[in-house]
Amino acid sequence: MAKTDSSFPTGYYNRLNRRVELWHVWVTACLVALGFSAILSLNFLQSNIVDVQLDLPSPERIESPQTKSFVSTLLTEQQQAAARAAVPDVFTELDRSIARTQITQAGEIFNFVRVVRADSFATEEEKLNALMGIDVINVDAQTAERLLTLSENDLAGVQSRASNIITVLMRREVRVDAMNGIADAVERELDFATTETQEAVLLAIVPQLIRPNVFYDEAATALQKEQAVAAVQPVTREVIKGDTILLEGDRVTAEKIELLQELGLLQRQWDYLEIVRVLLISALSTALIFVYYTRYHLVAYPRRRYLALLTVVLLAFLAAGQLMMGRQQMLGYLFPVAGLAMLISIVYGNRLAGLVSLVLGGMLGFAANGSLEIAFYIITGSHFAIFSLRDAERINAFFRAGFFAALGNLTVVAIFNLKADGDPFHLLQLAGLAIASGFLAAMLTLALFYVAGTFFGITTMLQLQELSRFDQPLLQQLLHRAPGTYHHSIMVANLAEQAADRIGANSLLTRVGAFYHDIGKMVNPPYFSENQEGANPHDSLDPYESARYIIGHVTDGLVMARKERLPERIQDFIAEHHGDHLLKWFYKKAQDQAAASGEVRLVDKEKFRYPGPAPRCRETGIVMLADVVEATSKAVQPNNVAAIEKLVRSITDDMIAENQLDNSGLTFHDLKQIRASFVETLKGRFHVRVKYAGNEELEAANTENITEGELTPAQSLLESAVSEAIPSD
Repeated sequence: MAKTDSSFPTGYYNRLNRRVELWHVWVTACLVALGFSAILSLNFLQSNIVDVQLDLPSPERIESPQTKSFVSTLLTEQQQAAARAAVPDVFTELDRSIARTQITQAGEIFNFVRVVRADSFATEEEKLNALMGIDVINVDAQTAERLLTLSENDLAGVQSRASNIITVLMRREVRVDAMNGIADAVERELDFATTETQEAVLLAIVPQLIRPNVFYDEAATALQKEQAVAAVQPVTREVIKGDTILLEGDRVTAEKIELLQELGLLQRQWDYLEIVRVLLISALSTALIFVYYTRYHLVAYPRRRYLALLTVVLLAFLAAGQLMMGRQQMLGYLFPVAGLAMLISIVYGNRLAGLVSLVLGGMLGFAANGSLEIAFYIITGSHFAIFSLRDAERINAFFRAGFFAALGNLTVVAIFNLKADGDPFHLLQLAGLAIASGFLAAMLTLALFYVAGTFFGITTMLQLQELSRFDQPLLQQLLHRAPGTYHHSIMVANLAEQAADRIGANSLLTRVGAFYHDIGKMVNPPYFSENQEGANPHDSLDPYESARYIIGHVTDGLVMARKERLPERIQDFIAEHHGDHLLKWFYKKAQDQAAASGEVRLVDKEKFRYPGPAPRCRETGIVMLADVVEATSKAVQPNNVAAIEKLVRSITDDMIAENQLDNSGLTFHDLKQIRASFVETLKGRFHVRVKYAGNEELEAANTENITEGELTPAQSLLESAVSEAIPSD
C-alpha cells in the first residue's frame, strides 16, 4: 500500500481517488459514445458500391448479392395512383327545383316581351332597348327585333317550345363541364314545325336559361378515392441472389434504383437529421450504461482493466451486430448477443448485464431500420440467458443458459413470424438460426472468458478452479508454515461459500478468496493465536509493535499475492477482509500505557487501523463476516442455537455500525440470509442437538444457569476480546 502524507486525512485521498476514477469513467464514456456513433453511421458513411444514375445507361452488369423480399414503395404508390385515378367524380343528386325555377323565369321573360310589344306609347327604338335591357339573359338587337316582329301565335309557339326544351334537357343531369354543348342540345330538340325565325329566337334565348342541376361533390369524391387507395395491397418485390438487375447499357429506371437501394448497393445520401438521431441514441445509450456503472459498479470494479473490458466488448458486439444485420438481415438472427450478456453477468453481475442487453437491443433495432422484432430478439434471448445462468463454475451451465437463450429467440421469432399467409420455409430458417444463436453464444462466452483472463487480467472460473485445488503451492506453504491459519481459512471458506450460494453471489470466487485471504500470516505465524503453542509474544510487545505485526499480514499477503501472480479479484479478499477496521484492543492498551506513564499526548489512531479498503463487492463482504464469525465462534464455543444466533447477529450488527459493509452491495435481505446460513453451518460444526428429557442437569451445568440466548461471562469476555481483534486476528 502506498503511504500518504500524514498531514492529510485519509478521507481526502479517498475523495481524490474517487474523482480520478470518475474522470476515467467519463473519458471512457465519451470514447464509447463516439464509437457507437461511428458504428451506427456505417449505413450512410459507406462508399459507392455501384455508380448509376436515373434514365442513363448502366455502366456495368449488376447482380443481386442476396435474396431479399421487400415492399416496393414505388410500385405500391403507382398502383395507388392508378386506383385513385380510376375513381370517377362524385356529383350531387339531380336538383329538380332548378328546372322549375328556369321554366318560371322563361315564362316571366316572355310575359315581359308581351308587355313591351303592347306598349302603344313607346317608340320602336324604346321597345328594342327595353328588350335588350333584360338582365337575366343577354338579348342582342337582332333577337329583340325578331321578338317584336313575331306574330302572337308564333310568340306563343316560341314560349311553349322553350318551356318544353328546358323541361326535356333539365330532366337529365346537367353538369358545369357540359354547359359548352347546351346550344347543340337545344338545337337537337327543335322540331320541323318551327319556323326559321322561331328557331333563331329559341337558339338565342333557351341555352341561356339552362342551368347545371348536379354539382361536383369534392368531399365524397375524396372519400371514395381514399377508400380505393386503402384497398390497394402493398406490392412485394422479391429478388434472388445472383439475379441480374441491370445489364451493361440498360436504361436505369426508377424501379431499378429502388431495388438497388433496398439491396444496399447505392451510396446513401447524407441525411443530417439521421446523423443527429445517431448521435442522440449513442449519447443516451452510453449515459445509461456508464451512469449505472458509476453508481453501482465503480466501487467494486475500480481498476481500469474492467472499464477497458466493458468498452471493448460493447464496441465489438455493436460492430458485429451492425455488420451481421446490414447487408443480410436474416444473418442477424444468428448474432450470439447472449454471449455478451453471460460474460457481463459473470464479470460484473446480472443487473449490468440486463441493462447492457436492453441498450444493445435498442441500438441494433434502431440500426435495423427501427425493427421492433430485432430489438425484442436481442433483449429476450439475452435475458433468458442471464436469468438461467447458475453455477457458472461449471461449463455445462453456459450451455444450459445457451439453451434458454435459444428458447427466448424462438419465442420472439414465433411472435413476429407465425402468420396464416407466412412462408413456412422462411420460418424454419429463422428458427434454425435462433437455435444456433443460443448455442453459439455459449461457446463464444467460454472463448471470451479466455480473452478476458489473458488480455485484461480478469479473473475467470477456470483460474478459480485451478486456484481452489488444495495442492496449490501457496496453499501447501500455508499448511506447513501456518497450519492453524490454514485450518481457519478452510473453515472460513466453508462458511462463506454456503452464504454466497444462498444469496446468489459467486460462490466459487468466495471460496477461493477465503482460501487465500490470510496468506500474509505465513510471514509471522506465531503472532496469531491460531498458530501459537505456549507463550503469547504480544505479552512482551509494545502495542504499536503488536499492531504492526497484526496489520502487516494484510500488506504482507498482498506482496506475496502479487509475487505469485494471484488474480486481482483474489487480492481484493486479502486487502478487504478486515476493511479499515480499528484494532480497538491494542489502541486501548496504548491509551492506557500513555495515561499510566503520565504522558500528555494523543495516541495515533491511524497506526491501529487496517489499510483497507472496506469490502467493495458482496463476495469480499461475506468473507469479512465469515472471518470474524469463524474466529469468534472458535474462541467462544457456543453450545446452543440461541448463543450461535446472538454471536452471528452481534458481529453483523457491529460491521454495519462501523460502516464496513457500506460499499459491499450487500442488502439487509442479503445479511438476513447470510446470518441464517452462518447459523446453520455453525450448528453442524458445534453439534448443537435437540434437547432430550433427562439432560437438564448437564445443560444447566453447561450454561451455568444463564438465561437462554445469553453467553456465559467467560464467553462474553472472550467474544468481546475477539471482536476487538486481539492477536488471534
